[in-house]
Amino acid sequence: MSVTASGFRTAVIRLIAVSFSIAALLGIAVLLRGGQMGDLEGRILLTTLLVGVVSIAVLCYLTPAGAPRSSAPSVAGWCSCRSSPGSS
Repeated sequence: MSVTASGFRTAVIRLIAVSFSIAALLGIAVLLRGGQMGDLEGRILLTTLLVGVVSIAVLCYLTPAGAPRSSAPSVAGWCSCRSSPGSS
């Protein structure tokens, strides 16, 4: 079974949407819970922020290569993916 570029993009976009939705729901739940903001709540909100930033960077990187004006967002997405924490 061969994987095409468009199939790969579709799978990655779906994965990004699901992971960001889960992170956003956790962030909203933390904010609605109220009370003191402890270490755990701060880490959840930071994770939500990080997932959001990386999701936007990956979506920029996955722009179709044949589309006009796609090189600048793709380069910006690649640079931000490479500079994100945990990248090697």
